[in-house]
Amino acid sequence: MNFLDKRYRFGLGQIHISLPFFGTWQVYQGFNGKWTHKGIWRYAYDFIKVENGKSYKNSGEFLEDYYAFGEDVVSPVNGYVVAVRSDLQDNPIGVVDRVNNWGNYIIIHADAGYFVEISHLMQYSVTVDVGNYVRVGEIIAKCGNSGYSPQPHIHIQVQDSPALGAKTIPFCFTHFLHNGTIKFFELPYEEALVAPIRPDSSMVARLSLVLDEKYVYEVIERGVSKGRYSFYVAMDDAGKFYLDDGQNRLYFYNDGIFFYFYDYEGYHSYLKEIFKAVPKFVLSNGEFHFQEILPLYLRYSGLQKTVRELLLAFFHKHYVETKQFVQQGLLLKSHNSLVKLELYNKGFETIEVGELLLRRVYE
Repeated sequence: MNFLDKRYRFGLGQIHISLPFFGTWQVYQGFNGKWTHKGIWRYAYDFIKVENGKSYKNSGEFLEDYYAFGEDVVSPVNGYVVAVRSDLQDNPIGVVDRVNNWGNYIIIHADAGYFVEISHLMQYSVTVDVGNYVRVGEIIAKCGNSGYSPQPHIHIQVQDSPALGAKTIPFCFTHFLHNGTIKFFELPYEEALVAPIRPDSSMVARLSLVLDEKYVYEVIERGVSKGRYSFYVAMDDAGKFYLDDGQNRLYFYNDGIFFYFYDYEGYHSYLKEIFKAVPKFVLSNGEFHFQEILPLYLRYSGLQKTVRELLLAFFHKHYVETKQFVQQGLLLKSHNSLVKLELYNKGFETIEVGELLLRRVYE
C-alpha cells in the first residue's frame, strides 16, 4: 500500500525531471517525433516559444525574430555538471550544422543516478562548468540555435551514460501546468502549451511550519461547537516533520513549490480529516486545478479496506481513485471540503470536511 501511494502521488519508480525553462513554452516534438527523436534517441523533448500561434515575429528570417532565442534555460534536476560545450556559433535560419549535431550542450549527472542532456544552446551562454553542482530551476544557459537545429529551441533527453548523444531512456515531467490544470508525472502532447509552477514567496511562508509551533482550532460539527482541538509541529528521529495531537501523527513536506501531507500514523482523528481536505497546496497565486490520489486508509475502513487491499495486489490501476481539487488564491476546494489559508499568519484559518468545521482560534 505504501508503495502504491508513493508510486502514484510522488512518482516512485519513474524517472521524472522538471521543465528546463520559465514561462510558457510549446511542445515542438516529443517521443518518437515527426522529424528526429528516432531509434536510440527517441526519448527526447523539444520546446519552442510561441505567440499567437507562431514561434517568431516579423518575417522569421533572423535569429532575433524567434521568441525562444536568448531565453533562459534552467536545470531540470539537482546534480553535477559532467560535460559542457559553448563555443559553437548559432546557425542562421535555414542552415543546420550536420557535423556538430548536438550543438552547444550541458550534461548533468542527476542525484537520482541518470544523466540529462540539454542541447542547441546559445553560443557562450553556458554559465556553469564541469564539476559545478546545480539545482532545479537554476539558470544554466540560454536557448540558442546551434547544432542540427532548424529554429531556436530547447532539446532535452535523459540517457543512461554521460557520453554525448548516448542512448536515451524514458522519463516524464514531475509537474507542468496546462490550460490551468496541473499534471503530475506525465508527458505533454505535441503542440501543448506548458509551464512550470512559479512559487510565490508569501504562499511559501504561510506554509513554512516551524518546529514546536502550536495550532488551536474550535471544533464545530453540524453547527454545534464541540470544544477545542490543538496540535503542534514535531520532528522524528529521521528529521521528518509532522503534526502531533498527542496521539496521532500527520507527516508533511514543503518543497518550495508544493506543500503536501504524505503519511499518517494513528487512529481516526481530526488530523486524518485534515489530510483528506488538503493533501496538497500549491505555493503560488492564481487558479489551479489538479487531482489527487488519496491513500486507501483515508478512503476506506474495516472490511471494505481489507477487501480493497487484497484486490490491489492484482488490479492496482483499476482501484486507483482520484479526487478533484480547485485552488483559488488562499482557498482549496473539492466536492466535500473547503480549506482557507490565513491571510496574515501561517497555517490554515479554516478547514471544512463534510459537516466538520475546524476554525482557528488564538489563545
